[in-house]
Amino acid sequence: MNAAVEAKVQRFIFASTIYVYSNLGGFYRCSKQAAELFVEEFNGCYGLDFTILRYGSLYGARAGDDNGIRRFLLQGFRDGKIVYPGTGDEVREYIHAKDAARLTVDI
Repeated sequence: MNAAVEAKVQRFIFASTIYVYSNLGGFYRCSKQAAELFVEEFNGCYGLDFTILRYGSLYGARAGDDNGIRRFLLQGFRDGKIVYPGTGDEVREYIHAKDAARLTVDI
């Protein structure tokens, strides 16, 4: 962000998560909450305009083994069924990585 100020960047875009407002996500959520506060503080100190984009859970061709959608698809292909280990009351917001990238560029 120092480099953005020095380069006179008009607006800094920070990729965060909608889960900053939930109790899901553990350390990932906490790190995003802290980073958002850092971005806001940087604006107050240096006047760097910013936009925080809060994505849902990303999925796509390069998703890692810890990605929920990837796990469900692999389980379905391998076992012929998908077993969800929750109560069924959980709600997640998913967005494909290409859609997130396209929308980020449009912002």
